[in-house]
Amino acid sequence: MNVRAYILAGGRSSRMSGQNKALLEVGGVACIERVRRAAAIAEETRIVGGEPDSYAFLGCRIVPDRRPGLGPIAGLHAALADCETEWLLLLGCDLPFLTTEALARITGSREDAAGVVVPRDHEGRLQTVCALYPRSALREVERAIEQGQLALRDLVARIGVKVLAFDSFADLPEPHRLFFAVNDAESLAEARRVAAAREAAT
Repeated sequence: MNVRAYILAGGRSSRMSGQNKALLEVGGVACIERVRRAAAIAEETRIVGGEPDSYAFLGCRIVPDRRPGLGPIAGLHAALADCETEWLLLLGCDLPFLTTEALARITGSREDAAGVVVPRDHEGRLQTVCALYPRSALREVERAIEQGQLALRDLVARIGVKVLAFDSFADLPEPHRLFFAVNDAESLAEARRVAAAREAAT
């Protein structure tokens, strides 16, 4: 497939009272493990940032942040610098309902893409930490960091972007939950409620 997945694990989780949201369990499984399972479509999955010992259970190679403290763009920079495939999937660690099928839609749209392939969620927001980036974007990422332009939404506009409308995922089960992120205590409780309801329904 010529795609490698990189899961961002180096965030501060400030809205989680200092807890590492990557390791918070939803349905008895750590969020980052759920994302790793969804990323099985890629040739390989690596983890960006964080303490290596914390993620040893995933069996994935750990890529250190080269510019810590800059947010997701630093993780993207580290991933692009490490990547040996033509494309990489950049994934947040806090997407417990992400599926392999959804990622297949994203990676399958790369053939005619001039730049980043970014999906929209059901509320119309661009999901820049669940997107496909070309390895050739490394220099543009470095320029953005040098210029202090750290927002990924601005970066993808610089690189060029192919936006996948939410309709691209509408036929998948519960598409409105695909990009649901666990960012705070309220969203964690909601994710656990949904996971429990799914378990009860099986």
